[in-house]
Amino acid sequence: MEVAKVIDGQVLEVGHYRDISDLCHPPTDEQLADRNLFKCNLWRDHDPETQCLVRCAPVFEDPWVYLVEVQSKPAPEPTQSE
Repeated sequence: MEVAKVIDGQVLEVGHYRDISDLCHPPTDEQLADRNLFKCNLWRDHDPETQCLVRCAPVFEDPWVYLVEVQSKPAPEPTQSE
């Protein structure tokens, strides 16, 4: 499980919970809160027809740290008819 350490609204570190905490087992929400850790999310609502998800710098929006942003898909290139 990817988690992020957040202090005063600033994301300080992102990684697997075993790498950035003293926890050996998947943490409970209470254990995360005690350590200022928040779950990371690789999903945002979007329209797959016109938008895509792109990795980005971590963004804290309580209760998640998002690791993706929504971007518009590029318009298809017009083709020349012969």
